[in-house]
This record gives sequence, structure tokens and C-alpha cells, in this order.
Amino acid sequence: MKTIQKSIRFKMIPILVGTVFFFNSCSTEEFSEEVPVDTSSVELGPDQAVPNSYIVLFKEDGKLKSNKQQVSQKSSSILSQYKIASNKMKFVYETAIQGFSINDITEKEAQLLRNDPDIEAVEPNYIHKLNVTVEQGDMPPANSNKATTSGYFEAGGDYVDWGVARVGGYTYSTDKTAWILDSGVYAHPDLNIDYTRSTTFVDNNWGDRNGHGTHVAGIIGAMHNGDGLVGVAPGAKIVAVKVLTDSGSGTQAQIIAGINYVAKNAKYGDVWNYSIGFTNRTISVAYETAFKSLAKVTFGAMAAGNSNDDVQYYSPQREYITNAWVVGNMTSSDAAASGSNYGDNVHAWAPGTGIWSCGIGGTEFAKKSGTSMASPYVAGILLVKGDGKIITDGTVSKGGYSASIAVVKK
Repeated sequence: MKTIQKSIRFKMIPILVGTVFFFNSCSTEEFSEEVPVDTSSVELGPDQAVPNSYIVLFKEDGKLKSNKQQVSQKSSSILSQYKIASNKMKFVYETAIQGFSINDITEKEAQLLRNDPDIEAVEPNYIHKLNVTVEQGDMPPANSNKATTSGYFEAGGDYVDWGVARVGGYTYSTDKTAWILDSGVYAHPDLNIDYTRSTTFVDNNWGDRNGHGTHVAGIIGAMHNGDGLVGVAPGAKIVAVKVLTDSGSGTQAQIIAGINYVAKNAKYGDVWNYSIGFTNRTISVAYETAFKSLAKVTFGAMAAGNSNDDVQYYSPQREYITNAWVVGNMTSSDAAASGSNYGDNVHAWAPGTGIWSCGIGGTEFAKKSGTSMASPYVAGILLVKGDGKIITDGTVSKGGYSASIAVVKK
């Protein structure tokens, strides 16, 4: 039966999967408390990347824009100059950026490419690996107060999480589309998935067997169907763009391939959500260029990160990009979550702590925390509004900076 269990046994299971090289703004499965991590003094380096693998970014050429064949030809031509086999290319990017990813080349060959007059940057292909914490807890008691610290069950059976209540409720959005750059999306009965356009860049199946992407998708568009829970924009078409594996790992090359796909296929009025990024201070020209291109197509939201640090040190969140909202995680008391990043370039705050949304497999609903959860609230608001703007209701301050709380209506 597709209903939320109102009371389930509490259990905490910490599982170390690997070193975190990117942030996935909350841990996978059910995670209800952020753990503040101070990584401000740690720099991400090439030793934390796929060995001998790089992202090559061309200087922008209007003649190549959105022309994959010409970008491929240029890529092969440049590689041949340095006697590098073109079959070492993995992805070719023609829309979000112009360039390619390449494997199995030496640092000397990478330096030759850096010195090429047509190349803007050659960056390591960074690795993403998750720490996984699984937690189960009790559903909150019913409460319909607007500034509620808990969710409530409607008479018809749907559960409205405190986050949905705080941003002003839900608005039916069956004619709108959200692109989820994440671990895929599970075929959940509460989600209106676009099976035709959903895709993967990590394996042969865009389905989510991790849980993170499905949770994000539910916050945006879980359907109001009298059985389950409801998102900010119920019924919105969900396009899964899988850039993280089932174990929660991915590379910068795969993620940029996903961004490239959305930039090529989305239309104005759609929204995209990006709840992935670096844990440690890292600047990437390729990432920033890719999101600038994506934001020219349509608007979207990205998680600020959970390093308890200023976003000025992280790409792409540090870069001011019109139509790209950087979102911090706030608690049910309208305060900044302890682990949330902050800074002048955090444009809005949204609910992100103790959020119930769609789960995977036998766990149809899950509770998670992090800026990963805050970001899709803003994506949902942008989808409902349809003009790239938000309504504000109060402010949140952290680290000497303040930004508005995003709502769809007061």
C-alpha cells in the first residue's frame, strides 16, 4: 500500500563508502541531521581525480556552438597534432561547453594541450564519492500551521511536509518539466517521469538505485493523488539525467555530459536542479562555463553545499550566473543549518532539514537533510512561477551574509 508510515523504528547505520571529493548535498538513503564539516583549509588536487583523465575546454567559437560533429572534428585534429589517439576521447561537449573529456594521457600530453592556442583550460577529471548515513525515524504529528515545524496529513491522505507548507503550499504543474541532474530517478508511483527524455551518462539505466535523485525529484513534483506525499509542483514532468552511479559516485566528465544534455534539450520555462558539487575548495572553469550556458537556456537551482564555508571558494556556486539560484539549507525555525554553506552568492534559503520525500525500492518515502533538499524547493518555486523569480518571506543570515527565504506564495 502506497502510504507513508506514521511511525517507524529508529535506527542509525553509518556506512563509509569512500572519501568525499564532491559534495552530494545530503547523504543517500534516509539522513535527517547534517554533520558540519570544516574543510576550508583543504584544497582539492589532481590526486583526487581519475588518473590520467582530463576535461579539455576550447576557447569559445561561435561557429562550433551546438555542432557536435564540428567539435568532434576539431578535437580529433588537435589531438593528432600531438600524436594523441582520438579514441581516448570519452565525451564530446558542444552546447554547455565546447570541448571533450579524455582518458589515458600523460601529464606531458596534458601540458601540450594546455599550451595549444585554441584551448582555454585542461582540468583534472575529479571524482565524486559519497559518505552514506542511513537513518529512520518517526513521522511528525499532524500540524497545519504555516510556519510549522512538522508536516501534516490532509484529509484526502496526502502528506504535506513542513517544507512544502513553509514555501506556501503546492501548485499543480502537470504541464511543466523539471530536469534532475543527479543519481537518476526511481520509477516511483508518486512521480510523473518522462521516460522518453530521461537518460544516463554513467551506465545503461537512468533508474535510481541510490535514492538521492528520487528524493530531490519528489520535493519538486510528487503528485497530489491522495496516497503518498505532495511536492511543490505536483505532477510536473520529471526528466532523470543520471550523472552519479548507484553507489553515489561520478566524475566531472559525466556531470558535464549531463549538463550538456540539459542545455541542448531543455526549453525556457523548464527548470533544472543541481544538488552536486565540490566538498573542498575547488575552482573549475569548465563547470562555470557549462552552467553559464545552461542558465541562458532556462533557470534552475543549485545546492550551496554542506562544508560550512563561504561559497566564494567553490565552483560553480561562487560564480554569479543570471537565472541560476544558489540555495542554502534552513531549519524549520527559519535559521541556517549548521552545515550549510553561506556567502554573498547564496541567493536564497529554503527548507532543507528533516525533509520527507520519495524513496526507492521497499522504502517508498525517505527523510533527508542538506542543501540538496533546499535546492529543489527553489527549483519547484521557479517551475510554478515560470518567470525565473521567487517571492520572499523573511531572511536567513549566516557568516555575516543575509538572503531571502524563497516561497511560492505567502
